[in-house]
Amino acid sequence: MPPRQRRDATLLVRGGFAAILALIVVSVVGSVMAHQRSHGVSRRVLRDSGRVDALLGRIGRELSRVHRHTEHAVEAGSRELSSTNERVRTLDERLDRSISELVPLLSPEGTRQWRDLSEPLDELRDGLAVALADSNGGRSEAARARLEATRPKAMEVYDRLDRISEASVRETQEALREADLLFTNATRLQVASAVLLFGLSFAVAGGVSRVLSRQQRELTDHIARIESANRDLDAFAGRIAHDLRNVLSPLHLVGHQLARYSGEPTA
Repeated sequence: MPPRQRRDATLLVRGGFAAILALIVVSVVGSVMAHQRSHGVSRRVLRDSGRVDALLGRIGRELSRVHRHTEHAVEAGSRELSSTNERVRTLDERLDRSISELVPLLSPEGTRQWRDLSEPLDELRDGLAVALADSNGGRSEAARARLEATRPKAMEVYDRLDRISEASVRETQEALREADLLFTNATRLQVASAVLLFGLSFAVAGGVSRVLSRQQRELTDHIARIESANRDLDAFAGRIAHDLRNVLSPLHLVGHQLARYSGEPTA
């Protein structure tokens, strides 16, 4: 095979396998990154959503307990004020901690809804605190009136908490759909890469096959030319031998005649 054709064939094979290897690397890396991103998004969304739902539930329960303890203190009078004040103070501290943990986890929509909730929530907590203070001061009627006035505000607060929870569920579902779309795209990338890899492998195999076929034809032609040259050489050698015999025959006859006349045996 001529050096140039051998070099072209080598370059074709090397280039084809290099392209296949690069495609495999890109496909694997892209697929792994997409799957990791999808898994990370799903895990983060589920973690944050679960935490938000737990904190919203805790805030609702703590508000309900504060309201119930205040109501009990107003009805019981001075008999259990000391223990009730301590329980309400503890619940208020827990409520503040829950709120401080919740706010950073909220989405932009959830943050907007929480800002709308903050004012009625503060009014409810202030109303309960005033009712408890009136009960502590022995102003039972004022405490009952204040406690009764907080009921509509409590219903509004609980309703807004439910809305935030529902919005959180919707956002979680949307985020999970996006994560599922990432996973689907990663799977499609794998399939497309496999198809492209299959096609590229066939293209390289076809190119190599064409090169080998051309080399085989060239080798066959070269062998045929050599055989033709050998036949021509044999024919030429036969003609030379025949011509030499024609030239040497008279000489051999003259030598034979001379030897006979001289009495020497012929060779």
